[in-house]
Amino acid sequence: MEKTGPSVPLAREAAALRDLAGLPGVPRVLAAGVGRLETVRLPGAPRAASRVSREGWGLLGALLYRVHHHGPTAQTGEVPQGDRLVPADATEFAALRVAAVRDAAVAAGLDIPLALPAACPRFVRVHGDLTVGNIVWDGDVPGLVDWEFSRFGDPAEDLAGLVAVNRLGRPARAAVRVGYGDDDTWARVAGWEPVVRLEAAAWWRAHGRDDLAARVLGG
Repeated sequence: MEKTGPSVPLAREAAALRDLAGLPGVPRVLAAGVGRLETVRLPGAPRAASRVSREGWGLLGALLYRVHHHGPTAQTGEVPQGDRLVPADATEFAALRVAAVRDAAVAAGLDIPLALPAACPRFVRVHGDLTVGNIVWDGDVPGLVDWEFSRFGDPAEDLAGLVAVNRLGRPARAAVRVGYGDDDTWARVAGWEPVVRLEAAAWWRAHGRDDLAARVLGG
């Protein structure tokens, strides 16, 4: 599979895929250059959340555990601010992340209070955009594509993006949690959910989709 486009996000995607090389469910890099990335195409295709089985959600949880726990770690996290990734240590990461989301929300005409999520004990490679369109399914076996937003962050934030932005119901959430199998990380997911919901809503509103912004916020 060949992708072309802006060099910065494609370089981030290539770096993420190389960091996670060999993990099942993660595309393998064949070649990369300025504004170009070629990877092995994963089998399967995206599907609506309502069409994913409980077993599939459990396998996705297990895949995310492998991504978060068997990939590289970092001493600092990376906070997206426009096109940049700003480094932040454990004492400032959540505050900077929430501030960046709040600024984007205010710019989009949304002003919703946010509390700070619990501090992250370690930073790992996260996918950063776990919408249903970036998850492919070969039967019940998941794979993750489109890693342009990958960075070093809190794994709980990645999980919160999956369950909150895709509005997963209780059975799907429970299956992801069981498959992930790390209750310490999962305990921080609820703190990140309002943050990722607001970030997604701000993005949709800024792109003229008030209907999708309202849906993400639960309207």
